[in-house]
Amino acid sequence: MAPERTAPSVSPALLAHPAARQKLNELFFRFLVRPETRSLVQTLASESDVARIETICLQAATNAAAVAVSPGSGVGASSSHPPVSPSSMKSPRSPSSVGMASPRASGHADTGGDAASSDILTAESSAAASKRAASSQLHSTASAFTSVTAGSGALASDAASGGDSPGARALSIETHPSHDAQHISSSLAEDVLRTPDSESAPKRVLAPGEIPQFFFPADVEKELEDQARSELHALDVAMASRADGVSLSDFPAIVVKIFNLPSFFSGPVFRQARKDDQAVMITYDEVKSFWESSIRGFDEHERLFNVLRRPGRDRLYREDFAPLMLELLRHHPGLEFLKDTPEFQDRYVECVIERIFYVCDRSWSGSISLAELRQTDFLDACRHVDTESDINKVLKYFSYEHFYVLYCKFWELDVDHDYAISRTDLRRFAQHALTPRAVNRVFDMIPLVHSSDGLDKPNDTMSFRDFVWFLLSEEDKLSSTGLRYWFTLCDVNMDGRICAEDMKFFYDEQLERMDSMGHEVVRFHDVLVQLADLIKPHHNGFLTLKDFRKCRNGNSAVFFNVLCNLNKFMAFEHRDPFAEHQERAQAAESTPWERFAHIEYYRLAMEEEEDEEDEEEEEDDEDRSGHASASSDEDEDGDDEHAAMGLGSSLSALIASGIQGLGTTGIGRGAPGGGGGGDGSDRSELPMELS
Repeated sequence: MAPERTAPSVSPALLAHPAARQKLNELFFRFLVRPETRSLVQTLASESDVARIETICLQAATNAAAVAVSPGSGVGASSSHPPVSPSSMKSPRSPSSVGMASPRASGHADTGGDAASSDILTAESSAAASKRAASSQLHSTASAFTSVTAGSGALASDAASGGDSPGARALSIETHPSHDAQHISSSLAEDVLRTPDSESAPKRVLAPGEIPQFFFPADVEKELEDQARSELHALDVAMASRADGVSLSDFPAIVVKIFNLPSFFSGPVFRQARKDDQAVMITYDEVKSFWESSIRGFDEHERLFNVLRRPGRDRLYREDFAPLMLELLRHHPGLEFLKDTPEFQDRYVECVIERIFYVCDRSWSGSISLAELRQTDFLDACRHVDTESDINKVLKYFSYEHFYVLYCKFWELDVDHDYAISRTDLRRFAQHALTPRAVNRVFDMIPLVHSSDGLDKPNDTMSFRDFVWFLLSEEDKLSSTGLRYWFTLCDVNMDGRICAEDMKFFYDEQLERMDSMGHEVVRFHDVLVQLADLIKPHHNGFLTLKDFRKCRNGNSAVFFNVLCNLNKFMAFEHRDPFAEHQERAQAAESTPWERFAHIEYYRLAMEEEEDEEDEEEEEDDEDRSGHASASSDEDEDGDDEHAAMGLGSSLSALIASGIQGLGTTGIGRGAPGGGGGGDGSDRSELPMELS
């Protein structure tokens, strides 16, 4: 058996030369990317032992460096030197010479003698033997690499003298596992694991001019031209038999089929395309002119944007949506019951527009840009409401049930019915759930979310549109706008961070309220630790909006409820695990706001039914008492007849009121669904009763 080769010594002067270290780094990289090395490393990776791969690469690097700088190594062979057979592989150097764990300790068998190898192969499993063979082959490849990179005594003398010779540029890795060697070996090992093809070289990073083309404007332009020709042909066919023009009632067919917009956009399009405001017909030339300026060559979002915006503007404002909403009220079958109540039409329009801005106005500027409109589902919701006869099935923006809940909640707090909520009124929200400091911050948020109205607006009162933003954010703190709303509210000093001082500012009042109500008091320090565990902030000492957006399972909502909403805080502390699991299962089907609005709508409908029944009973009692007093003045012979007449009239009134109640149940005065079925005039009575 050949004697074991000891670890060679390296001249310190040679190792100190940077050119030599740089050259050996390059050669070491070539060793790791050789096909034999890649194949063997991937074989070990299939055993799910990535740490062992990095250890082998690091040991191979240090072994190669030590052998390459050996004074007696001689001139190496060419780079095409074949790999050494595993059976002739010399045993690795002593672990102490490289500062690493022994090969046996890290899971690699020592291949120093044939007899020992035979004993181990017969004693261990075939899988372990395969792993040892792969490890031995890796060391064999390292030996081949050292034979290529080994230098002579002249190389050492060149490096020591500081000359810029090929020998001086051949070394770069020290004999111990330094940080640089470990970093290089680890990164290269990862590169090997990411490359499935063992025969291919590492991928080269492409320069900007070498990136292949993936967008072809000519094809897009051709597609737009084909679409334009098709639309123009359809317009010619639709207007061919109408020389006098098209009326507004016939115009929705052109808007839907040719312009690819919902039918209730026909009103705004008709008024924009018509040159004469007094004309009741629109001509072919007017329609074609509008098509060329606002429809041709634009995608669906740009078309919607061009139809809504006013000339000379590059953003959409609240007044731009009013004509669209009036057209929807005029033609949608689910909103017919509002025709006789114009005051509630205005409230419904205001609510829908505010919900649109709540979602689409991501900059809180009071206007919507085309880029912001593209990022929302507003166009999809418009198409949904255009094809759905039941307005309450369109949960996005247009649901009458949602409007009803928002308006009733606002009306309950507005005790003096001046269409404005004061700070005192808002403190009664949800049975005094919010702390006084949270209420004050809600009023401070009003000029922030409505900055287009002017920052000097007094914030001592809250209008209905302000209340829409508040309630949507309160019930759905996980939405993008709701999360930003409550983060800004809790960021007292407005520096974009929520620190411990901000949290303590709100939680101090929670402590006082818990103590006064007899709840178990949780000290701020304990809450602070739990809140940090909930959010897991990226930075120490403060939380950012990005930290909240990364949270899962509703932890962001819990954070704000702990600080500002005592009722929801206590509900979280005493939550039912099964109910919580059910809520998480429902989260994929609906949002927290949709679930809240659904429950509140039916609760309000039941309360109204009970009120109606009480009123009917009072009327019946009055009728009975009136007939009883009248019959007592008559003689005894007519008592039975008068009593029968009184009973008959009472029953008639009760039956009539009952029939009317059956036809006017709930918000929609039919089924609790609101906008579908029943007589529209009957259903319009409920909103009037709110006033």
